Amino acid sequence: GFRQRAYSDAPMDVPGLNAEGLKSYQWSGLRWALEAGKGIVAADVGLGKTARGLILARMLKVTGRARRPMIVVPKSVLANWLEEAGKWFPGANVMVIGETYTRDKNGALKGRQDSAAERNRKFHDITQNDYDFILISQPAWNDLDLDPETKAKYLDDDFWVQRGDSLGNAGDKRTKQIRERYEQHMAGRDFERRSDAIWFNDLGVDAIIADEMHAYKNLY
Repeated sequence: GFRQRAYSDAPMDVPGLNAEGLKSYQWSGLRWALEAGKGIVAADVGLGKTARGLILARMLKVTGRARRPMIVVPKSVLANWLEEAGKWFPGANVMVIGETYTRDKNGALKGRQDSAAERNRKFHDITQNDYDFILISQPAWNDLDLDPETKAKYLDDDFWVQRGDSLGNAGDKRTKQIRERYEQHMAGRDFERRSDAIWFNDLGVDAIIADEMHAYKNLY
């Protein structure tokens, strides 16, 4: 038989946290997530997943489990995550990638979509500076790519790609593009200066917390 492990509901000491309003079950869920290192928090709407995500990112840094966690968020709720970061961690230094926010005369957040150049500037910024939280919209996240060399390695290690090659299949268009970019990258690596573009694996992101992760069920 199997018995699910129980985790304590006692509050944890989280630097900078305004814990007023947190529920006991949120602490047990956080303890589970910190120990598991991966998983899904499938709580219903209104049960505090956003607060848990922020506290988890903070605890990963505080405990040395991660140096640069990133929180991937649908564009429609990005402003809410920014507001919640200020609520639970007053004065937190937050980087938002994908949107730039200002406040109107009533104090409400107003968002403006980042240009490609602005996103790129922010990506370079997080490699040089420390932020309490890094929030990124799903569209900006989708624009990030691995460098061609690493991407080609993942492709060549993929079971279905290997199977197709062994059967003499030509492969799909996406596979061809990845291999062509890899070959171009390797051919020009020693002769060309790279542009100011930045790859995901240059960012130093070592933990990812994703809101509405079911949007990536067809990720590959």
